[in-house]
Amino acid sequence: MVVAASPSVYEARCGWNKANNKSCTVFRVSISTWTQGVFTLAFAVLLPLVVDFAQQHPGIEIDLLLEDRATDSIAERIDATSAGALFDTTVSRMPAAEVQALTGHAPPQRELADVYPGTPGEQMGLWDLHHYLPGDVLTKVDRTTMACSIEGREPLLDHRLVEFAVSLPFAVKRGALGGKHLLKKVLYRHVPRALVERPKRGFAVPIEAWLRGALSPLVAELLDPREVTRQGLFDPERVQGYVKRLHAGDAAAAKRVWLLLAFQLWHRRWM
Repeated sequence: MVVAASPSVYEARCGWNKANNKSCTVFRVSISTWTQGVFTLAFAVLLPLVVDFAQQHPGIEIDLLLEDRATDSIAERIDATSAGALFDTTVSRMPAAEVQALTGHAPPQRELADVYPGTPGEQMGLWDLHHYLPGDVLTKVDRTTMACSIEGREPLLDHRLVEFAVSLPFAVKRGALGGKHLLKKVLYRHVPRALVERPKRGFAVPIEAWLRGALSPLVAELLDPREVTRQGLFDPERVQGYVKRLHAGDAAAAKRVWLLLAFQLWHRRWM
């Protein structure tokens, strides 16, 4: 399975396939910065189906052609050896190659979804349950609520409900109502549909606007090439490339600048 970053990569690979009498099935997804949310949802839905198809038809090479300048963790050519490896790259803020170019060191290999039982979709769900949920979402909820002296509770994580959900076949968890098909069917019995079908409100904050606005002086100070060179932790040219792309409107670069800025603030205080 291959994820290609550009039409040229796709044409080259399919040209080689045709020349060697090999079939080439293409799943093409074209997105732009403003459709990243839609793309993420679509990719999460399609990925298990594509992987299942690939496993059932080992003679067919699947090319996912992704055209997106913003989502660099996906919009590059990835030779994924498994569904877990492809999923890991999808949820990563930076590809391993980019981390190595930035720091000079290869990032440690974390546990992949492949270690879990079940179909690729079930494996990804279990990985989320054991990693993303406690390490990201619940961490943010806990920090935010405790900072405001609020005791946060997550009723949907009652162990009996979680055990029941995990026991269900993956196929029945999705339906006409989307990834929360069963939950919505239950809610419709007790809550007005208008409340259930409201737009999702996640943890997103206007990072790009902050970095180009009020935080711009801090970015210039902490990511100054001379400071980055003095520290010797990151490639100063690559860091400056992120900053330039940030001011050019690149959403992916904004995420990288945000991560670097957070690290620099931590480094200044504790190192």
